[in-house]
Amino acid sequence: MTHFTSLQIRNFKRFAGENHIPLSGEGQVTVIAAQNGVGKTTVLDAFHLTLHGKRVFKERYPGKQFNEWIHNAYSIESEEEEYPYIQFALELSDPIHDDVRVQRTYWLLPEDDGGVTEELVVTKDGKPLELESGENKLDYTEAWIEALLPLPLSRRFLVDGERLSDFDPQEIDEELIESIDDLLEIGMLQKLDTHLQTIHRETVRKMVPEDEHETLENLLNLRDEYKSEVTELESGIKSSKAQRDIIQNRIDELNELFQNESLEEESEVANLRIGFAIKQSELTSVRRDVLDRMTTSLPFLIAGLPVNLQDWNVAEVKAALESERLNDENLKFMSSVLNSLDPSLGERSRNRIEKAANDVASSSVHEEVSSPLAHLSLDALSIFEKRYDELGMSEAQEDIQNTMANAMSKLNKFNKIATQLRSATEGLSISEMANELKEKGMEFGGLQADISRMSDELLGKENAILTIEKQIENIQSKTDKDSHLNRKKETILLLRGLLEMYAVEHRSTMAQPLEDRFKEGFELLSRKSDRLEKITVNPRTYQTELKMAGFPGNWLDRDLSATERQHVGLSLLYALRKVGNRPIPVVIDTPTSRMDRDHKGWSVTRFYPELSHQVIVLATSDDLGDGLYDELKQTKNLGLELLIEEISDNTVKVSESNLAAFFGE
Repeated sequence: MTHFTSLQIRNFKRFAGENHIPLSGEGQVTVIAAQNGVGKTTVLDAFHLTLHGKRVFKERYPGKQFNEWIHNAYSIESEEEEYPYIQFALELSDPIHDDVRVQRTYWLLPEDDGGVTEELVVTKDGKPLELESGENKLDYTEAWIEALLPLPLSRRFLVDGERLSDFDPQEIDEELIESIDDLLEIGMLQKLDTHLQTIHRETVRKMVPEDEHETLENLLNLRDEYKSEVTELESGIKSSKAQRDIIQNRIDELNELFQNESLEEESEVANLRIGFAIKQSELTSVRRDVLDRMTTSLPFLIAGLPVNLQDWNVAEVKAALESERLNDENLKFMSSVLNSLDPSLGERSRNRIEKAANDVASSSVHEEVSSPLAHLSLDALSIFEKRYDELGMSEAQEDIQNTMANAMSKLNKFNKIATQLRSATEGLSISEMANELKEKGMEFGGLQADISRMSDELLGKENAILTIEKQIENIQSKTDKDSHLNRKKETILLLRGLLEMYAVEHRSTMAQPLEDRFKEGFELLSRKSDRLEKITVNPRTYQTELKMAGFPGNWLDRDLSATERQHVGLSLLYALRKVGNRPIPVVIDTPTSRMDRDHKGWSVTRFYPELSHQVIVLATSDDLGDGLYDELKQTKNLGLELLIEEISDNTVKVSESNLAAFFGE
């Protein structure tokens, strides 16, 4: 098991001079206490920066410039130095590497002298890492740290409790999948697959003629870019559909309540309710028509596409393009005739004939015809005309005007009857339902529009990928299929397929343990655990589904509260830590933020002591106040107790201390 034994911070923010923070004691829970604003987050930053430096900075502080930030983080109370620097060092014990020290220094030099300069040193049992000949020291050391504590894992086990409330359990991105794979010891397969992908790309590049290298590289980059966008769109569509389904369920509930309430009310209200339901249904129908026009013909009209293509001289363009094609054929025929003459023409006569012919044929369509279509090829123009007809552009303007007029009429009628219904039911319970129903209807329409837009974008990207892959195949087809490079390419593709197959199978074997441990963690945290009926983890994506008594569908699809999100995030953290084969310490800042007293108690006495073999808690007085500190102490899990306290306006110190008084015991 890996243990963090100490953290050293020098001249970072309010930690002036050398600060040594012990991390490992007799109990498995180390508590570092401080009031808000005194230095807890600074300590968490120090963990991150020591292990992963600038790479993790962008995620913790998006939009900020590292060099400016690290300069501003230099302690103003530090002793005057000729060469100022900030330094972090993390010492840890590991069953494979024994005693390890990771030290990262940032030299804060003037820009003329190199600016911010990073220095990284790792020692094992007091000896520096041994480099192979030709290896870059910084790159090798970063890679060594990455192998010991990968960045995706550090993101999961160095935790900001406040940010857990923003955790979206339905957004399992590639980064989280990567961190889970690392824990389940298949992360190396992903790294191998990435390496094979690089080799495959280079092999394909070598297979094509040199003059097409740039074209191929551009196509490969564009395909990768589109694939990334496809993944984002698929995630967005899935999320929007889940929200839409939640809203639809609520609309159905409200309509049922409407019906039940109206049965007990006078006929005028009942008739208005019926009219409201009819107008709402009509509005939903016309909304689909509007969405269809917005995603097909309307954008082209707005862009200036005419309702009659002859306004863009399409016939003249087509004739000119056909003439251009014939000119090319005629030039080839003329060249063939000249080549066959016997006796042949003199060089001077031939050059004059070819020059005259080329001058006649060289005029472009753009010069002959004034039209936005003049730059298209004959094939592209044919595709354009076909799509123009499919969209019905010749009648689009009138169709859109009629559709919008009908939509506005339906909307006005809906608003009118909604106003009448609110007025007639004012003071009655049905009035609030009518208002909510209108709001939900608008939300539903907005989500439908988003889904339709993203679906169209997705289809466009998928078609573009197919087109690009055909172009890549055409370039590759120029090589010998039995060549060494082609066989190498096929072997790489086979290996990547086998890696993916093994990864999926291994994930499948881990799905049940993840489900069991997630349930175990959730039961330690939440009072809702007694209503938990079933947990399902998708072995391909790690998407989680929770079935709760009294809640239809996936409970995670609800609009979860900040506390519920925190519980789900912590339960996932618990499952990863328990199922993973790499026992790693957990550092968590503000561990019980947003929790009520009962949940805080369960977290402190039941959850955190079970979370890991070493848990380092950065706590405010609220986190362990109201008797929680004493409850933690009674569990016998409390080890080191450290206090960060101010010794001046700009300086703090860390010392071992009995924290009873700090937590009000």
